[in-house]
Formats: sequence, C-alpha cells, structure tokens
Amino acid sequence: MGYDTKLSEEVFQVISQFADYAFNKSHSYGYGLVAYQTAFLKAHYPVQYMAALMTSVKGRKKEDSAIYLNECRHMGLEVAFLMSIRPNELLP
Repeated sequence: MGYDTKLSEEVFQVISQFADYAFNKSHSYGYGLVAYQTAFLKAHYPVQYMAALMTSVKGRKKEDSAIYLNECRHMGLEVAFLMSIRPNELLP
C-alpha cells in the first residue's frame, strides 16, 4: 500500500517549492487572529456574539439562519422572533 520512495521524494520536493507561496505566514496569521477573536467573543459574550451573527445573515437563505439557530439551541440560548408589520399591510 505504500508508495515508492523516489516518487514520495519528488512529490515532497514539488510541495516544498510551492510552500512559500501556498502557505503564506501573514495570510495564515490573519485567519488565525480572526479565528481566535471570534472564539473569544463566542466564549465570553455568547448572547451578543450570536445576536451579531444572526443579524449578519438577515435576508439571506433560510438555511444560513438555520445553522446559527441550531447553534443557539446547542448553546442553550433562547431566540425570540419578531414580526414586523408595515403600516400599509394593516389597510383593507
């Protein structure tokens, strides 16, 4: 099931030549920082974090909201739904 040593070394050489570009440190640092910040906010300010997240998907597909609603339930957060009625909808 193993691969030929020569082939493995050739593939490794190709990957390592591309690594400086493909795995840009500043790019990965940026993603790491965002991941850390969002994890911190979710852990320390769960209600505010999830409220902001739910607001960010307002108007998108229902499936997008469903993912976050399920996460709220998993976290034990209660979500209240508001209905908005426009004044012209009240007229006969």
